[in-house]
Amino acid sequence: MGKKIYRSILLMENYRQGNKVLHRTLLNLSKWKPTDIEALEALLKGRKLSSLDQVETAEGKSVGALWVFKKLAVECGLDKALGTSRNGRLSLLLVLGRLLTQGSRLHLCDWSKNQELEAVLGISRFDEDDLYEALDWLSARQQQIEKKLFDHCYKEEPPNLFLYDVTSSYFEGKHNQLAEFGYNRDRKNGKKQIVIGLMTDVEGRPLAVEVFKGNTADPKTFHSQVEKLSQRFGVKQVVMVGDRGMIKSSQIEALKDKDFFYITAITKPQIEVLLRNGVLQMGLFDIQVMEIFDDPVRYVLRRNPERGRDMAKNRQDKLQKVKAKATELTGYLQAHPGAKVENAVNKVVGLTNKLVISQWVQVFVQERTITISVDEDKLKEVSKLDGCYVIKTNVSKDQLSTVWTIT
Repeated sequence: MGKKIYRSILLMENYRQGNKVLHRTLLNLSKWKPTDIEALEALLKGRKLSSLDQVETAEGKSVGALWVFKKLAVECGLDKALGTSRNGRLSLLLVLGRLLTQGSRLHLCDWSKNQELEAVLGISRFDEDDLYEALDWLSARQQQIEKKLFDHCYKEEPPNLFLYDVTSSYFEGKHNQLAEFGYNRDRKNGKKQIVIGLMTDVEGRPLAVEVFKGNTADPKTFHSQVEKLSQRFGVKQVVMVGDRGMIKSSQIEALKDKDFFYITAITKPQIEVLLRNGVLQMGLFDIQVMEIFDDPVRYVLRRNPERGRDMAKNRQDKLQKVKAKATELTGYLQAHPGAKVENAVNKVVGLTNKLVISQWVQVFVQERTITISVDEDKLKEVSKLDGCYVIKTNVSKDQLSTVWTIT
């Protein structure tokens, strides 16, 4: 045997097993500094430390928030749906990182340096390129992942009521495969965009998302959602819920082909057609939640008085803006005899068009004075449907009650 001496310092615990006293090692302190060992010994023996300066401390990596959100991912089935491959783990990090911190993939790399990723997610080393590769991996497996999540949420029986809507996101640049010029909800004229369709269950849990070209009209995205439900998810009985601009005549026909149902709201012009045809009467809107059957369609209608008052006030606010503008320009015309009256009148008329009140507001000029007049008959016609809502559906009352539909 050699003459080298090996020295170990162990934190031991004595315990009894039957009539025997046994020992077990709790911690190997061999690599600790002598001052730290002495401090630990003093604390274990109940002695006070002369100074806290004897103990050196260091901040470890964060684990709490990451661990909690990982547990939530397991609970909702996301962890299993993404799998245990390296790209699957990185994809889960992308999701959790989006919830826990904001920023780019590069920012996520920097943030992760202070997180206990290896212990919680099983990830050790990665960089920004790895995260982009994980995004490509996700894109290629989107349908399978959505199906796994759907099956996890509805193990016994799938739901039969689905909500669908779209939004858009614009780009500063123009080099994107799906970016096109279209109706921009952000009012960013001259910016290309993409359209995003999201389908959820009745509780708002997302089931599927799809990205369309930026010039795709909302109703044209609807058919692919119906196909997802019938083919990918295997749902046999469906009620699709969409807003006024989503479910129109062609979309209703598509639902008939699949033996699906719909719930939607109708537009003001559509309400006026039903009034002219005698299907609806104005007095019905002021009765507590009325329902009209026009086989096979049900119309559920009601006036919201609060909304009606808001719309009336909004019109009066617009009228006051026009009157203020007319007064301002009249003052300018009287102070500047050389100013053209026509230009001032055109500015006031342009404001009425911009505020969409020209149908019932008239602009007159006499001796360089601009006056505003309200056509009360036209205003009454324009405002008669203020706060009126009509829901249209082909779901039978046995399947879905009126009260539940309104709620």
